[in-house]
Amino acid sequence: MKALRVTGILLAAAAVLGLAACGGGNGGSTTGAATKLLTPAQSKQAVAAATAKTIDSTVHLELSVAIKPVGSADKGGVYSATGDLDRTEGKIAVDERFMGGNLRQEVLSRANGHLILYETPANVPLPKGKTWLKIDLTQYGMKRYRADTAFLAGADQDPFAALALFAAPSAKVTDLGPDWLPDSTLNSHFRARVNVVTVAKAKGVKGVFLGALAADVGQPVQTIDVWVSKQGRVARVRVQKLLRDANTGQQLRQTSIADFSRFGEPLHVSLPPAARVVDYFALMAK
Repeated sequence: MKALRVTGILLAAAAVLGLAACGGGNGGSTTGAATKLLTPAQSKQAVAAATAKTIDSTVHLELSVAIKPVGSADKGGVYSATGDLDRTEGKIAVDERFMGGNLRQEVLSRANGHLILYETPANVPLPKGKTWLKIDLTQYGMKRYRADTAFLAGADQDPFAALALFAAPSAKVTDLGPDWLPDSTLNSHFRARVNVVTVAKAKGVKGVFLGALAADVGQPVQTIDVWVSKQGRVARVRVQKLLRDANTGQQLRQTSIADFSRFGEPLHVSLPPAARVVDYFALMAK
């Protein structure tokens, strides 16, 4: 089990919280006259192998999320975050500053088949003495959509959710060949176009619940780019998607980038103290 600490806006819980929206593969040799690209099936296998190798290590993350209104001169804003994946604890922790604002902290933890988010400061008032809000995203999906929809957490919170979407049977995958990243490393670049509503349907969301999910998601198609290093690990994940501002109805374009580094270093992520945590569903039931 693993956990990720990330700071950002949790799009998967947007409908709950009233936020903005409800070894490895190489593309081929670069020394030959031509690069032999992988088939879609081979590309998925390469990314899946790189994902497994990445998850099986401690990893440092650098994340950035840019949100820009579509068809507007407004340049929008960017928030950045840093985080660590703790292999032994199964947690990811991220510290972020949204558009130059105050520090936010999130911890994502996978345990017993559930994806659980801890966040501070919370987006709802908390009881005295409580500083962290706990949201079981798997439970939320079961309540709202009658199925596990934790995959809706994007690369801005959990890049491994985006990698899971990349592996979806309905994802349309392409090998784009060798590509240089800003750190001057040469990687294999793969791209997937994924309809998250189609993925949700395959996971058992149906009827009125599928309609609710489609309404929450808005534009369902995401473009997910994955760069795989020569060491067979994920070097970068980029997710591009359209959102709709819950307050103004304005369409927003979001680009999330997660860069992976410092594999195998002694990184440790701790869950928030239980005495300072309040469960979202227990809070809403009062």
